[in-house]
Amino acid sequence: MLLAMPAAAQTVRYEPQEAGSKVSIAGTSTLHNWTVDGPTIRGFIEADANFPESALTDPKAARPHVQVLIPS
Repeated sequence: MLLAMPAAAQTVRYEPQEAGSKVSIAGTSTLHNWTVDGPTIRGFIEADANFPESALTDPKAARPHVQVLIPS
């Protein structure tokens, strides 16, 4: 679940709620398949307030700023 928070005049910032967040990542390697489970997700997404519609006319709006931190 995400919370919306204003970050700048025309930008919306979404942050995850720490309670109830989790992540699972699965992958493969030349040795074996692997998975990692994380109990929390931190970070944010900052996008134009009119995203995704604004991305159709503004190339910069088509690239929201995303930062993710998954503590081990």
